[in-house]
Amino acid sequence: MDKVKYSIIGCGSVSGNRYFPNVGAMTKGQLVAVCDNVEARARHRAEEFGVPYYTKLDDLLTKVDFHLLVNLTNIQNHFSISLEALKNGKHVYTQKPMTVTIEEATTLINEAGKRNLKLVAEAADPISPVIRTIRKLLGEGVIGKVVWIRATCTHWGPAIIDNYPTDPSWFYKKGAGPRDPGIERLHALTALLGPAQRVTAMSGINQPEVIVRGGPYNGKHIKVEEDDITLLTLDFGNSIFA
Repeated sequence: MDKVKYSIIGCGSVSGNRYFPNVGAMTKGQLVAVCDNVEARARHRAEEFGVPYYTKLDDLLTKVDFHLLVNLTNIQNHFSISLEALKNGKHVYTQKPMTVTIEEATTLINEAGKRNLKLVAEAADPISPVIRTIRKLLGEGVIGKVVWIRATCTHWGPAIIDNYPTDPSWFYKKGAGPRDPGIERLHALTALLGPAQRVTAMSGINQPEVIVRGGPYNGKHIKVEEDDITLLTLDFGNSIFA
């Protein structure tokens, strides 16, 4: 079987922590190019893996022969980059969340379907050994009837991470915040219980400003534009809540 040729766009902290260290383990895939709007980051990864680099998405899509785009950019850019890749005939794997709005997600799904392309959003929880085991036990009746599940996620964002290598402002802008770490808990819940039938929510901004605590942007003041505290009550039907 031929290897899947893939390109990575976004050479920042997420790709450096989780993806580039595992390139060698991807025996069924072959990294053929990287892209980042910060040339130094793209060049660093290109030299590390012996592949060409680009600073513009258009150049990557038109100059490189590959099958799959791995989208590891900021949340606010997920939709536009994934859509452009699909329109150019590329399969897409994108970091969570796939998009900021339901309308954007629907657009990507329709575009992928129209072109018979694969579209995957990173969601490790539903396929994790823990969740799969719990789901198996539920199906076998070992645990009994579920009536209530509580899931929490606390994350102050990259501004408090020591020596965070890039500007963390993106995390606190509209579209990020709870959609980043919080979505993992929602994935776990729906993997166990199926889609929610009703949702009640309260959300707001508790801390209007954060100060970067390390790295090259140490001391920078960032205005928090996205809600940083959210409470959801989910109704899964049959008197099952979370």
